[in-house]
Amino acid sequence: MYGCRYHSQRSLVIEDDAWLLAHCLVSPVRIGQRSIAASGSVIIRDMEPDHCYSGSPAEDVTHTFGPQFFGPAFEMTSVDERVAYMESRLNRFAKQNGNANVRERVRIVTRAEDMIRYGEGVTVFNVADRTYLKQGTKLEYRLMRFLLPDAKFVPIG
Repeated sequence: MYGCRYHSQRSLVIEDDAWLLAHCLVSPVRIGQRSIAASGSVIIRDMEPDHCYSGSPAEDVTHTFGPQFFGPAFEMTSVDERVAYMESRLNRFAKQNGNANVRERVRIVTRAEDMIRYGEGVTVFNVADRTYLKQGTKLEYRLMRFLLPDAKFVPIG
């Protein structure tokens, strides 16, 4: 009624793999994928993908310190590298848990259409888009915890 300029109808949008470190204050902005806000930053403007921000108000510091400090937070890996990584993690998980049937109850695929090929009780991980077919088993829960923080998947269905 008094003409407040700070009322906003805009939504806060946080894209995939963005990091907001401790005690950030965030306005309704778009936070680009794989961007990082340093601790204590006050985010009042949109954050570009693959950039790092710091300060109050937060400014883009990606190029200030160089890529050795604030380069892109992620180095994209090929699908084949992701398959190899998941295979090695599954083998380590099975060995640590003495669970020979892990390979029967967990599958790794690279295409969405392959996720429905396996029966009930089989957790299927699609490493191409980081999704998994959730079954809700204890084995699945333990495996998901084992994979963190290096591999994160989003359930589908």
